Amino acid sequence: TGYGLLSLHDADTFIGEMRLFKSEEELLNLKRACQISAEAHVAAMKFTKPGVSERQIQGHMLNYFYSQNSAREGYGFIVASGNSATTLHYNFNDQICKDGDLLLIDAGAEYNYFTGDITRTFPVNGKFTKAQVDIYQGVLNVQKEIISNLKPGVLFKDLHTQGASLLTDLMLELGLLHGRKEDIIAANAHRKYYPHGIGHWLGMDVHDAGLYYIKGEPRAIQENMCFTIEPGLYIPESDAQAPAQYRGIGVRIEDNILITSTGNEVMTSDVPKEVSEIESLMQI
Repeated sequence: TGYGLLSLHDADTFIGEMRLFKSEEELLNLKRACQISAEAHVAAMKFTKPGVSERQIQGHMLNYFYSQNSAREGYGFIVASGNSATTLHYNFNDQICKDGDLLLIDAGAEYNYFTGDITRTFPVNGKFTKAQVDIYQGVLNVQKEIISNLKPGVLFKDLHTQGASLLTDLMLELGLLHGRKEDIIAANAHRKYYPHGIGHWLGMDVHDAGLYYIKGEPRAIQENMCFTIEPGLYIPESDAQAPAQYRGIGVRIEDNILITSTGNEVMTSDVPKEVSEIESLMQI
């Protein structure tokens, strides 16, 4: 061609950086996606009762998405009742919700190409049991503590470390694990009941683009970054080593966070997550 050899560069990193820091317009779209997602989760809580199928709940939420001009779900629905909630990415969504079980819903609406990503766990019959509260309140306390410390300058890696530490404390308290916390974490034994990280970038994709490490160094969170915080505990009913009252319980609580200049904003705060708030809503 007369121009010699052309130098080719992978643009993924550059585009990822652009997507990681949200513009004013991008935030408007993401917040709207979060709002629609939140309202659909509230609608699902009100709709759920014993005898309703997971698929009916999915359809109820999807109908709400469409009613608010959401083009589609942002990712595949997880509507997992009972022991199915202990499977991390359960997606059959074909069981009947039973009295006494918990229901875990992980779902988000897409709006103008941006997606929300919310998880809530609540009782099918509207009333938590004592064992369910033990797990649920512990996970909620972990989530609230982590969110309370989110501000510019905090290392994203430290959020994962804090989540693992706090959840291991909870596992020890509940008798799920035994021994020294440091030894448990070093051996990754806590991952038996908490097999994922504390969160991920959020934007046009549910697991959005952007580096977590730069030249090998962990990245600090900065203003206008958005991500999830989603601690969880999952105890399969087949786990003979777990206390009997906790077997078959899976809990995850996930919110969508915007980092501001001085702290953070929970963009999905309209969905109840306190035990009393959930029980009150489901009695309406």
